[in-house]
Amino acid sequence: MSENKKSNENNELENNKVFESTFGNLLNNDELKNDNAVVHQPKEPLEEVLISEEQPPVSTPEQMEQAAQNYIPESIGDEKWEEFLSRAPLPPMSKADEKRAIHIGFSEIARIKQYMLHSFRHMDNEFNRLYAIYPLALSKDFQEKYNDVHKDMVAIIEDLENLVDGKIDSVEAVQKDFRLHQTFEERRLSILYGLIEYYNNKK
Repeated sequence: MSENKKSNENNELENNKVFESTFGNLLNNDELKNDNAVVHQPKEPLEEVLISEEQPPVSTPEQMEQAAQNYIPESIGDEKWEEFLSRAPLPPMSKADEKRAIHIGFSEIARIKQYMLHSFRHMDNEFNRLYAIYPLALSKDFQEKYNDVHKDMVAIIEDLENLVDGKIDSVEAVQKDFRLHQTFEERRLSILYGLIEYYNNKK
């Protein structure tokens, strides 16, 4: 027998002796052998526990209304929620009508921007021409106020352009609160329908 094999057998015998001396008493203890393991028995079967935790069935209109309260977002008031549920949605617009309405909307917005700038310049020129006190005391203040208001109006018009074009996510109010997306979708459709109706009746 080789030396390695003898060495392995000696190591195995030594390990068995250590194991026996450590755990032998536990393995040979008759009391422990006869002792039954304690298993927890629930008082109620699992099926009964699960059934008892389920919500009671909803059967009456009052119960349905009460259950629905949990699904109404806190940010929406009851009146607005009821109004939203009760109104009939606008029908989808045909591609041709939508394209025409967008074209009309952008044309009108461009004219509004031009007229807004033209009207202030005209007013400013007329005041300078007619009233000596205007360039002496008012012109500078008027120009500063107009610039501030003009910036706000440009932002509003850009929002309207995005709305008409269907870029709802670019509307400032929607960027601040994404929950308004559906509201602005409906508003856009209403505006487009209004433009088509106005120009159809104008003929």
